[in-house]
Amino acid sequence: MTIENNVSVESNQGKPNEAHSEQVIVLGASNVAISLSRLVHSIRKSIPAERPLNLLIAGGHGRSYGMTSRVLARSLPGIRNCGIWDALETIRQQEPRNSSLRPKALLTDVGNDLIYGVAVERLVGWVETCLERLQKYQADIVMTGIPLQSLARLSPLRYTMTQKMFFPTNSSEHGKMVGQATELNEQLELLAEKYHAAFEPQPGDWFGFDPIHFRGRQRPFIWQKLCQHWSEFDAERTDWKSNPFQTAQSWRWKPAQRGLFGKSQTTHQPCFEDQQMKLYLY
Repeated sequence: MTIENNVSVESNQGKPNEAHSEQVIVLGASNVAISLSRLVHSIRKSIPAERPLNLLIAGGHGRSYGMTSRVLARSLPGIRNCGIWDALETIRQQEPRNSSLRPKALLTDVGNDLIYGVAVERLVGWVETCLERLQKYQADIVMTGIPLQSLARLSPLRYTMTQKMFFPTNSSEHGKMVGQATELNEQLELLAEKYHAAFEPQPGDWFGFDPIHFRGRQRPFIWQKLCQHWSEFDAERTDWKSNPFQTAQSWRWKPAQRGLFGKSQTTHQPCFEDQQMKLYLY
């Protein structure tokens, strides 16, 4: 069947021998975008080859959890509003009713919206909407905190430089931002407890001079550590290093909806598929 956001899913109805599929959902922003090919390759390698994988990812530099965000000439809808939720619903409807596989979800990169001037309470509401939708499917959820140690060791000058580099059209004061980030981190911990999600703080050694993006040499360890929280998921089946072929191929993967130089672009999903995996980008 086909739904409005250009997602096509083969029906499993009447196919009792069809293998139950894994659904993995990754929500984030720039760290997800930077490690996109690594995540796709490594999550796929961690799933037994005989088990189909539906991998749904909403990421992108500067991504907001609740409103349209723009970086240079590219815009993306807020994660809460994008097509990933309709796609997930469609995929779940096609699963055999006796499937015991729980969707696996990772929520990370929460915090860009503070730079955009969004109040902590409002941002927490957006994140909770995502958690409510995932809880509907009894998803096995992992959340990351805010990189408080990395932000706290920034001098006001370095904070301003970082802000102008990554968010040139927005401005905020260093001390106020650290206070909001601390409050947000506390609220995320409470949400994790409420929705029975694993909560992983982000220690300072995950970051270098760049205070918000994972260090390159730490990325394999970080992603493996986060995904180890999922039950029935063997994160040690792969080394979580980038696959050169997958990295080259990833340049052709486009999200379902984006704006580019003021023009709307849509891409049919899945944007990549083979015998084992279907990849959906939003």
